[in-house]
Amino acid sequence: MRIGYVNPEYGARRIIIGRCPDVEYIRVRSFKSLGDKIKGKLGLLKPNTLQPYFFNGGIADKLKKVDLFHFWNNIALSPCHKPYITSFEAELPRKFPEGRLMDKGVASLMSNQCRKLIAFSKHAMKGECDFAKFHGFGEIIKKITVLLPPQEVLVAQNDMLLKAEKFMGGGGSPVKLVFCGRDFFRKGGSEIVRALVNVRKDFNVEAYLIGDYEHVDYASSWEVDSADEMQRIISKNEDWLHHYNSMHNNDMLELAKTCHIGLLPTRDDTFGYSVLEFQACGLPCITTDICSLPEVNNEENGWVVKVSKKSNGCADFSTAEKLWGLSQEIERGIEKILRDALSKTENIFDKGLKSLQNIRVNHAPDKYGQRLAEIYLEAVR
Repeated sequence: MRIGYVNPEYGARRIIIGRCPDVEYIRVRSFKSLGDKIKGKLGLLKPNTLQPYFFNGGIADKLKKVDLFHFWNNIALSPCHKPYITSFEAELPRKFPEGRLMDKGVASLMSNQCRKLIAFSKHAMKGECDFAKFHGFGEIIKKITVLLPPQEVLVAQNDMLLKAEKFMGGGGSPVKLVFCGRDFFRKGGSEIVRALVNVRKDFNVEAYLIGDYEHVDYASSWEVDSADEMQRIISKNEDWLHHYNSMHNNDMLELAKTCHIGLLPTRDDTFGYSVLEFQACGLPCITTDICSLPEVNNEENGWVVKVSKKSNGCADFSTAEKLWGLSQEIERGIEKILRDALSKTENIFDKGLKSLQNIRVNHAPDKYGQRLAEIYLEAVR
């Protein structure tokens, strides 16, 4: 079987390309993405509009070679004469305004060309079902299934036990924490920094923070967040608080293997891949209880910061006042959890073993590939 994909971006590499060993994956560039790329280089399109959320036809000879398309967060907006399935983390049609494009997107999802919609989580599935019902295309619900993203185990259990023995007999070695989030503020970076400064007064900790605090996005605001504050605190504590604007994923994973706790106390996230990667390194994680995160992290294999949520399971940061309140909830929750965890360090390693087990049981790449192959076969019948 030959499966077409559009872009070799991070999501496609993680959940599509090469995931079924007996399948040939073929890249087919979308006319839309090619056109936008050209316009972007000519300065005719803003950079944040370059991400295509629909497939608008492709090069004919490549189309002929494809039996089925597998998109990531995309849909076919115009006929490509091939069936397609889509893996998604947020509502589809995505990024469409009300009107003609929305109508065309809905028509595509309801058509026989769209064979299956694969939700990353139960939370994503519920969001799509609610969205479809609200906009009057609930018929697509029968096409939706859930398939959690795959994740390879990255450490051996024996190595984890040796690390635990070394730490427990290390005579005052610091507990090392790691955070990775390009959108530093949205992912909980500022709350981590402030909580750690307080915790460091009583406990020996060392932290590695990877993310850019020079910009804000939809779940952050210069009314609440301050790059100057982060710069000042990190510079003052650089002997134990290590910050990197970015880091190659492989290097980040090697760093994580030397740490003890992973951090993603995010304000908003569609999934939170770094939690899977930390758990695959044997690290229990501190996360918030929003969106899909409770499906990956819980009090058995990690720690959970409970925050106020809307009916859809996401936090409310619609105003500066609400964003500030959310930030305070997260900061207090991180500090409380860390003080408890650092008082009982043996629990860190128990939860780490359970995190590794979660990856083995719920995110095994071979099981994911088998289920994906079944979906492919069902889609082309």
